[in-house]
Amino acid sequence: MNKPIRAQIISWESSDENGAFRIDMFGRTSEGKSIQIRSSYRPPFYIKPVADDGDRLDESEMNEIIEQLEERVRSFRPYLGNITAEKTKKTDLCSFVNGRKDDFIKISCETLEVRKKLCRSHVITISSGPEKRKIHLLEYLPKNEYYFQHHEASQLLGRSNQLP
Repeated sequence: MNKPIRAQIISWESSDENGAFRIDMFGRTSEGKSIQIRSSYRPPFYIKPVADDGDRLDESEMNEIIEQLEERVRSFRPYLGNITAEKTKKTDLCSFVNGRKDDFIKISCETLEVRKKLCRSHVITISSGPEKRKIHLLEYLPKNEYYFQHHEASQLLGRSNQLP
């Protein structure tokens, strides 16, 4: 059985290798030795859809946004991988909303390249009844970076990644 390693993650890099998302973490053990950990974990990121008119989006509009994002990914040439997208509610990390939960779309990508291309799509248009609505897609990364560095790294190490 492998013994858990206590270490502090100092830095991490993400890239694609052989068509798969890869994360390399670098750090030091409590004994001062350098370590590198490779993970195939695909950290999610979040998109907050915001309508031009400021009105909230209904269920069918959220579904249409997800369908458009999935279709956009399928149209990438060459094929770069797929995404998993789902509706969720979470607290907005970038504004003061007294803990109110808003509608977000949680996305995981098979490859970093898909994520980069998808994040270049900042505005989409959806059909809302007889009218079209312009929707701005605001990307939220702080949760992703925090989650990965403090949660996933500790799971890979087998216990807390904080040094004594």
